[in-house]
Amino acid sequence: MENKEAPKTLYEFEIGRFLELNQNNREYAYNRYGFTLLYSLPPEETFKIKNELGWKNREALDYYNLGAIDCAEGRTKEAMKHFEKAESMGCDQPELFFNMAVVWEEEGDPKKAKSYYEKYVETVERWDDIPKTLQKELDEMREHIKHL
Repeated sequence: MENKEAPKTLYEFEIGRFLELNQNNREYAYNRYGFTLLYSLPPEETFKIKNELGWKNREALDYYNLGAIDCAEGRTKEAMKHFEKAESMGCDQPELFFNMAVVWEEEGDPKKAKSYYEKYVETVERWDDIPKTLQKELDEMREHIKHL
């Protein structure tokens, strides 16, 4: 018998039930809950479901999320198209630049990779308060950039 941990709150129970219904009977899930609980899911799950439902991408962050999903599923060329669209729409999240750098590095273009790693570092350095753990990562990134 599977030993599942019981939800701690009614809200957690309903989220779990919504997820289960969403997989087994999506129409019933939305008739019962509407879209309220959709936004309680992890962002990647919310985004995937919105895409499956045919909701249009309208913001730079939507395209970034599409790219992140494509990357996670190994579709780097498609991911880069979405990342570039996000960048052209004004997305300046450090994660966008980092992911673009990684893809370019994997694709064998160290010049473009270096450019995006530098954008990543520059974007993070504009923050007022950089956590110590992230500062260490930035130092490692600067070293990595030197070797590209």
